[in-house]
Amino acid sequence: MIILAGEEVKHQKKHEQKGQGKEDKEFEISHLNEKINAMQKALDDNNTLLKRVQADFENYMKRTEKDLQNARMDAKRAFAKELLRIMDSVEAGIVAEKNKENSDALRGLLLIYEEIRRFFKESKIEEIESLGKEFDSDYHEALLAKDAPEEEREKIIEVIQKGYMLEGSVLRAAKVIIGK
Repeated sequence: MIILAGEEVKHQKKHEQKGQGKEDKEFEISHLNEKINAMQKALDDNNTLLKRVQADFENYMKRTEKDLQNARMDAKRAFAKELLRIMDSVEAGIVAEKNKENSDALRGLLLIYEEIRRFFKESKIEEIESLGKEFDSDYHEALLAKDAPEEEREKIIEVIQKGYMLEGSVLRAAKVIIGK
């Protein structure tokens, strides 16, 4: 086979172009792989950020709900404490009117008393049972200690002011006299 000098150069250029084309394609593939990797990293970073934002939002919603429940309970406690003052007055009125015969005031006070007790029950406000019970500083406030028989020592022998619970927590401790 006879190869002319010009043809040999063409053939060599063609061969070089094929090699260079292959290198260009490999370079382009490598460059595209780098772009894919960078995009994948950005996607992963964005997914991580999204998960953090979602978790932060869920925590915010839980905190907000808890704060709202606490605010509701604080308002309920404040209202209930005011209502306890009214209940104390109604009970004092009942005691004062009890000795009077045919007292319309007593009948009115008893109606009010029953309505307040109904409201207490619906609102989960419960009286702390104290008389004859062991003294417990979580539920009782000792105002005085009186001499008492052996079986009444450290027990509540008189209730000065009733105590109340609201949904399981002390709203007002009972003011009591204990035996000593």
